[in-house]
Amino acid sequence: MKFGYTILYVPNVEEAVSFYETAFGLKRAFVYESDYGEMITGETKLAFASVELARSNGVSFHESVLHGPAPAIEIALVTEDVAIAFTKAVEAGAIPIAEPKQKPWGQTVGYVRDINGFLVELCSPLVAPPSPFSIRPIVPADTPSLVALSGSSGLFKPEELGAIREMLDDYHATKAGNGHHIMAYEEGAKLLGVVYFTQREFADRVWELLMIAVDGDHHRQGIGSQMLLAVEESLRAMNGRLLLIETSDKLSFERTRQFYRKHGYSEVAHIPDYFSHGDGKASFIKWL
Repeated sequence: MKFGYTILYVPNVEEAVSFYETAFGLKRAFVYESDYGEMITGETKLAFASVELARSNGVSFHESVLHGPAPAIEIALVTEDVAIAFTKAVEAGAIPIAEPKQKPWGQTVGYVRDINGFLVELCSPLVAPPSPFSIRPIVPADTPSLVALSGSSGLFKPEELGAIREMLDDYHATKAGNGHHIMAYEEGAKLLGVVYFTQREFADRVWELLMIAVDGDHHRQGIGSQMLLAVEESLRAMNGRLLLIETSDKLSFERTRQFYRKHGYSEVAHIPDYFSHGDGKASFIKWL
């Protein structure tokens, strides 16, 4: 299913098409037997059908009238210069409704009604707000925060945090850029997540996710998902073929395993008692 057409019912299709050419600079695709016409508007078409054609299809509707209330729909046309577009439309016969004005979100918007009473929004492109977070390679100064983050994540015992610090020190000393990558999720100058992945030796473009952890106060907010997606995008850019993730099979890790399944990973292997007695290994893969 895809959105294909917006069709306005009008008394005169040729007049409507000509008006949109003159007032808004759109180009016609065609007009068929005075009953139907389309504008060239990309994959989703703006089209016009005659009132008679609409009625012949058994459709019940209220006709748009120029001097009554506008129908509860609008056509939005995007332009780099709303003020010029607004003036041009009014000169071509559009009825001014609201002068162009900058909205709080930064977009400039003005409104007119066309010759059949339909509301037309003239607006500048909507610029997405800056991302409130970034996912970036770590630097040595991040180490204290990442150790604390690992401790709060619930994945590591207090006595294991020394090994986390050693891992980070070793990464900066020898492994960074040598097939090993650690990235941090940063929001408002605070580190809230960390992910570690590396290329497997003796395998064709196979990568392994060694660690992914989120600050304990920010679980279930999509941070893990954002980091996992960033890893996948990075690996595709490096022509990666497959990503391997290995985790515990303990009941306490069921949420972790569900997280990987939700993101399209398949559980392909299970080794009981791998990490210790009663703590087996579950292996997940995803083709990139």
